[in-house]
Amino acid sequence: MKNVFKNASLYAIVLTTLLFVACSSDADESDIPTDVVVSQDDIIQVLESDELSGIADEIITDVFNNGATAKTRPDCYDTVFNNTGYTITFTDCVIDDENTVDGVIEVVYGAEQADTVTINTTFVDLNVNGIVVNGTRNFVINTNAGGMDSLSFTFDVTSNMTFVLVDGTEVSESGTKTVGINLNQDLSSGSVTLDGQWTVNWGDDTYTANITDTLEADLECEHFGSGRMDLNKNGLGVTVDFGDGTCDSTATVIYPDGTEQEIDLNDQSV
Repeated sequence: MKNVFKNASLYAIVLTTLLFVACSSDADESDIPTDVVVSQDDIIQVLESDELSGIADEIITDVFNNGATAKTRPDCYDTVFNNTGYTITFTDCVIDDENTVDGVIEVVYGAEQADTVTINTTFVDLNVNGIVVNGTRNFVINTNAGGMDSLSFTFDVTSNMTFVLVDGTEVSESGTKTVGINLNQDLSSGSVTLDGQWTVNWGDDTYTANITDTLEADLECEHFGSGRMDLNKNGLGVTVDFGDGTCDSTATVIYPDGTEQEIDLNDQSV
């Protein structure tokens, strides 16, 4: 079962390292209709919601890799096992010398099939470095050999999560994402894909992200190089086009009236 948690960790790593953080380039912003502008910060907030979910995923993985079933596990958390999984209760616990954790995580395994493992997680007042997490996050991990020369994984992740940030801001995320990882047998090359639809409430704003054409990136590239995502903020929407597969840092924001604005995925203001 340890390999399952390594796969779940890989999902979190892929999302947090390959999802872009974008901002406007030197395009003439006067051409953009002001009533439908979706800003750099809006895009960042939609994508950072998955980083918040990844905080909880990382704690599960770290605990397991540090020996959740071992007799020498730290005494700052208590693990109770049952026939379908286990419950971990943290009390002022420090994980990997960097995360201070309190609260409860419940893990339930679904029925294992030949190429599929299901993991259902529930977070109850999980406090990680001052960020409070509640809700559910369910993984369906599919592992399929893509022939003798390749290896592929897909993760279907359904989330219904709420977060209270250190500054008191309330954030929620709900929806389903599918992450695909395709590797050569020797791990020398590969690609990652992202599909799905999710909604983020961040403070007073509501965002809906809908990937209409699967996002894909070569693992050697820093950003997604192809695919499209519709992004809607409080009823006002744009399309983000990641390109034709070229390994670069640019994407195009397309507004409802057809106005296009190029953004540089390397330019970051936060």
